[in-house]
Amino acid sequence: MSKLCAPLTILAAILALSVPAADAQAQAWPQQPVRFIIPFGPGAGADIGARLIQDRLQARWGKPVVIENRNRHPGRASRE
Repeated sequence: MSKLCAPLTILAAILALSVPAADAQAQAWPQQPVRFIIPFGPGAGADIGARLIQDRLQARWGKPVVIENRNRHPGRASRE
């Protein structure tokens, strides 16, 4: 009986854990405005690239997309 019980327990655990994941996938994304933090100054390559795709992302997601440049502390801006 113990040989049969272990696989059934594992199967039950997998099924129980997959139900909340299915609910999370059903939510629309994004729920709020999207903010991109660029760790370089305005006019840098990353800033220009982000601003080129900003309008397309706003149209696709239907939410505002904000580009912020933070070059005061290099490396620290991207950890927020």
